[in-house]
Order: sequence, then structure tokens, then C-alpha cells
Amino acid sequence: MFLVILWALVGLVAGGMAGGALADAAANHRGDIGALFGGLLIGSMFGALGGGAFGLWLARTSAGDKRKLRLIRAGSLIGIVVLVLGIVAFEVIRENIASSNAIRVDRTGIDLVYEIRLPADVALPSKEDDIQIELRASRDTAKHAARIMRRDGDRAVLAGKFRLYRVAPERVIALHLGTGPIYLFTTRLPERPESHPDRMSDWYPVDRVEESMRAKPARAPLPAERFEIRYTSIH
Repeated sequence: MFLVILWALVGLVAGGMAGGALADAAANHRGDIGALFGGLLIGSMFGALGGGAFGLWLARTSAGDKRKLRLIRAGSLIGIVVLVLGIVAFEVIRENIASSNAIRVDRTGIDLVYEIRLPADVALPSKEDDIQIELRASRDTAKHAARIMRRDGDRAVLAGKFRLYRVAPERVIALHLGTGPIYLFTTRLPERPESHPDRMSDWYPVDRVEESMRAKPARAPLPAERFEIRYTSIH
């Protein structure tokens, strides 16, 4: 019973730490409570079951043999020490990888602030929540509802921001107008943007257009699809 309890506890702790660490690394941003809790719960459960099963196997193989039981107990303690050292090494490696992928050393991220200028004759959805802006990047993804923030002559201008945490070779902002086409803007930000609170970029035209169901490859914009974007990055 000693070995079963011992290894179940080891599995519980090791599985929880590994599950939480992996969930944190896979989340859109560091410290996501939902991801951490889910990874911790699942890792702990499987770790405890696996550790308990291993301890039961050890106990059965040494039943009736005191010398073998002492050796297994000593080996278990040594194994636990090795496991702890392995977890520490894993954490160090994970932290180094996370730091190398972070935009900022402190991993607080940076805001991508944007404005999207619509054509004058564009038909807007009747519900504001049907105007959705999406960030597509290899490590940062998000989506939120957008509202008309101001007018530039006869053209509506949408505005908002996304929080960027990780480096990415490409970041695309997608504009969803109800069930119509999706307008894609490929930003010209570097992999690790710097803060420029005092200036916005030039206005850039839409790069590609997806049909709403993405059944076809993205196409070039039509002359009438004069959607434009400008943006900056602010810490």
C-alpha cells in the first residue's frame, strides 16, 4: 500500500505540473486561468492513475520478498528525486522557449490598434454584433464585435485593438460583415513589433477576400471593395 500511495501522489503532482505547463504554453496568452485549470485537472487525474498503477505493480512484484521490497522502496525514492530534477529541467526549458517566443521580455504583450475604413456605399449589417473583427496569427488569435467609431467624410471607420503576446511571421486582420465576404488585411508589422504610440501607419487596401463559407480560395478584391486599414502597436 505504501508504494501505491507514494507513486499515486508522485503521479498526481507530476501530472498536474506537466498538464498545467503544457496548457499554459498552448494557450493564446500566458496565465489563462481556464487553460491552466483544465490542464492541471486532467494532468493530475491521469498522473495519479498512472502512478498508482505503477506502485501497485511494484508492490505485487515484491510481495513476500522483504529484500526486494527494500530495494524497490529505495529505488522509488531515487526515482522520485530524478523525477523532481526532470520537472525542474523541463520548467527551465519551457521558460526559455516561452521567453524566445514572447514579443516582450516580461511577456505582458503589446496592443495592435487598428482602424478600418469602409467604402461609402457598403451595406452594413442591421445588428452591430454582426460586424466582427478577427485576428489570425500563428500564436495569437482572437475575435470581437466592432462598432462604427467615427465618420471620415461619407465613409464609416471601425476601430479596435488586439493584444499580441507572441512573435509571428504574419498577422492577418479579417473583417466579417454579417454573412457576406470576409475581407483580409495582412499587416506589415515585424515579428516582434515595437511601441509607436504617436503615429499610425498609412492606409493600406484590403489584400484578399474570402467568401463567407471559405469554400473557395481567397480572391483579389474587386475595384468597388475599397476597404482600407491602418494600425500601430502600443505597449
